[in-house]
Amino acid sequence: MKIKSFFSFLNPRNVVTVRSQVILIALSSLFCAKLFYDAATGFTSTDPRPEFKILTPESVREFLGSSVGHKVTVGMHIENFQEFDLRNGNFTVDAIVWFKFNPSILSLETIEKFSFEKGKIDKKSKPKTKLVNGRMLARYDVRLNFTTNLNYRLFPFNDHRIFITLVNKHVSPGEMVFESYESDLSLSKNMTIAGWEKEGHAVETGYTEALLDRHDQTSKVFQPIAIFSVDFNRTGTRQAFILLLPIFVVLFLSFISLLLVFDYGARQGLSTGNIGALLGYKFVIEGAAPKVGYSMLTDHIFNVFLVIAFFIFVINIIFQKKEKHFARGVILILLHLTLASTIYYLVKFWMAV
Repeated sequence: MKIKSFFSFLNPRNVVTVRSQVILIALSSLFCAKLFYDAATGFTSTDPRPEFKILTPESVREFLGSSVGHKVTVGMHIENFQEFDLRNGNFTVDAIVWFKFNPSILSLETIEKFSFEKGKIDKKSKPKTKLVNGRMLARYDVRLNFTTNLNYRLFPFNDHRIFITLVNKHVSPGEMVFESYESDLSLSKNMTIAGWEKEGHAVETGYTEALLDRHDQTSKVFQPIAIFSVDFNRTGTRQAFILLLPIFVVLFLSFISLLLVFDYGARQGLSTGNIGALLGYKFVIEGAAPKVGYSMLTDHIFNVFLVIAFFIFVINIIFQKKEKHFARGVILILLHLTLASTIYYLVKFWMAV
């Protein structure tokens, strides 16, 4: 009997009571908050990786030489980010770039012709060199200003993977190739970035190719490349919940408007005002969101909320002053189920694609 009494608020005739709506709103809020918390605390990035190819025996035959060039070990130590603008994808970093190579095969002049894709070296020190086990270690202190392609479709729950792409455009993989390992990329332990924390890092090496003349396949240019990537995880859930909480409040006020059975004017005024509030808050979301040409998670959530609020507005017109407790109860239950299932789909399936 106690169980039946507890779930009696799900009876469509009882749902139109304030007590039942408070329970339903609390359950919907907790369910959505848990989904959003899971999305905010895990690492999720949709940032595109720079295009490159891994060196294989088949690809070696494409180069002028019959064998792969001399292997040069490359590494990077990131000391500090002078600029860390994830909203626009602009970064300025102080770093140490180092190379290990055989000086009897490759010259230092060839090594130091390195550059960065989508980047500009603002400062570059003279090389500091020393011999280690017959190989030369050359290190350069650089200040690099670069951009990277970022994807914001999961905003405000998106984390980011920043790519720093090192390339030498003066040699081919038939003359020199890069090799590097995860341990060859490091970040200063004293580096702090407000709102973000380092999640992980990786290094990939290979080569890129460019076709100078699309009508002439022999005009391909090959260049050795090393891609350093650093994962940054958004710390805390403050921004996401501050951004989404107001539209949840407005939507639940629309639900409550269906409870005003005998006051048609108040019901219509509340549902109309809620639509206006949602439309007005859209400008706030747009101001906080990155400027992109594709739909983000906030766009999908807002569109769903707006459709539900408009549906409630239409229902309030249809019902007018008639009570229809059962019909209102069924509609309210369906609306809560629609809200919960839509948020579940967006967080668990759409975000994972």
